[in-house]
Amino acid sequence: MEEFILREYREKDMPFVIRLLGESPAMTFYPPEKIAEHARIWLEEQITSYKTHGFGVWLLESAKGESLGQCGLMMREIEERPRIELGFSIRLMHRGKGWATRAGLSVIEWARQKGLRELTALTSPENDPAQRVLRHCGFSLQGRTERFGEQSLLYRRLLTD
Repeated sequence: MEEFILREYREKDMPFVIRLLGESPAMTFYPPEKIAEHARIWLEEQITSYKTHGFGVWLLESAKGESLGQCGLMMREIEERPRIELGFSIRLMHRGKGWATRAGLSVIEWARQKGLRELTALTSPENDPAQRVLRHCGFSLQGRTERFGEQSLLYRRLLTD
């Protein structure tokens, strides 16, 4: 398996974030300038999160330096309490090759070493690939919850030794 790194986003990663967001089904009908605006906000949120929480969503790169996707942790209000959510997104051309699972397991190990006790994850009931990744990463389905006005599946993973 090819090596990879997870690193903090930098301002210069904006073109990649625009491409990644542009592949999202949620952005299908957005004009390019709106996608760029969302990308700018996303990048700013991650850079702020690194400073505020000591984590965020990191850029996933191959050992050769190719940007593959992203994976990391986000502070979220889920079911009316703050939780740390694992999130990931892989470019279309790199999906189905194990990158999300490998990056997710790496982030989980990092979280365990930092003393975090629990992670959550949310995904659409229709997103079978994400559900498979979460199960491979040791998450268990806890039920359903609402997010952004839509039903989501709520997964949880305890990080005890």
